[in-house]
Amino acid sequence: MPPIPILPSAGAGRSALRQCACDSVIKVDIYGALPHEPTPYVYVYSLQTELEPFRNWQVNIGYQGSRSRKLVRTIDMNRFRPGDTWPDINGLNGGLDGIQNNTADGVPCGPTNAACPAPVAVGNNRFARSSFPLPDVNASFDAMVAHSP
Repeated sequence: MPPIPILPSAGAGRSALRQCACDSVIKVDIYGALPHEPTPYVYVYSLQTELEPFRNWQVNIGYQGSRSRKLVRTIDMNRFRPGDTWPDINGLNGGLDGIQNNTADGVPCGPTNAACPAPVAVGNNRFARSSFPLPDVNASFDAMVAHSP
């Protein structure tokens, strides 16, 4: 069994506490739910008929379709795209927004970088993602089916 670590005494000061691996901050993910989330639903329908316009020649014509409503997507409330909502202008949000200074390939933001002309706020830097469901997705499918065996 490994030895139990001994915490510094109260009089040891802040520098002794830093030796207890208290320097790093682990970002957490938050997952939420809506209190009254609607039920998603899908309508599926089809219609098909078979004709014989000439002897020994059949034609199948049909229609198939579906409508989906209130499908759920998960959104990141902690800025999925940097700078989209809740900007921390002049530190009004307590200065908790992180700042993106480089693009994904490590090029510094600035006037010479077309992908990132200036540093932008990227959300609360104490959280990784704040994911919440949003039931705002609708989908449709329509097809005409024709077949001649």
